[in-house]
Amino acid sequence: MSSGSDLSHSFTDLMTSLAVIFILLLVATQNNASPESEKAVKDLRKEVAEELRKIDLTITEDPSDPYTQIINLDEEKVKFDFNKETLSPQGEKLVSDLFEILVPKLCDPSLKEKIESVIVEGHTDSSGNLTTEGKVRNIKLSQDRAYTVLSTAFSITDFLAEKDVDCLRSLSLSTGRGSSRPLSTDAASRRVEIKIRVKSGLSIDIFKERVIQ
Repeated sequence: MSSGSDLSHSFTDLMTSLAVIFILLLVATQNNASPESEKAVKDLRKEVAEELRKIDLTITEDPSDPYTQIINLDEEKVKFDFNKETLSPQGEKLVSDLFEILVPKLCDPSLKEKIESVIVEGHTDSSGNLTTEGKVRNIKLSQDRAYTVLSTAFSITDFLAEKDVDCLRSLSLSTGRGSSRPLSTDAASRRVEIKIRVKSGLSIDIFKERVIQ
């Protein structure tokens, strides 16, 4: 019994040691991936920022995620009707101009493989938050507005190469956060954000493949 017990303990110790080594290597690999991801962020900003200035937009870092860059479409720019998801003609033109610039850049081979996702995210102010029904309405309104922006992006397909349209489909999604992420004022809170996230774990994926093999 003692021999079997010793063998069991030895096996357990071996597996524990392997797990610790795997975790340490994984952490090291993730750290090594950071410079690549940081370069991807810089490449993204370099490719996009200058073009955005032509339509009076900017790209900024997400304060909660260094791998995500945000293009903010505030209420003044998109001009949704009150409690509606319909874009004004001015807002529709801005969104069309934005994606006509943005999609070819993101889908260029030099950037495409570095991009994880393009999320169109709607936000509202806190109006109506005193009731559950009001909170639900805010979530739905933010979702509908985000979907409108993304739908408008796909409406310019005549100006885009087919491969770029397919690329946008593979990268993009729309979502609504209601009033869960307010900004300094109600006017600033009512917005749609285009959130572009670069991949942060390319080296980890390669490492995993090697371990599995």
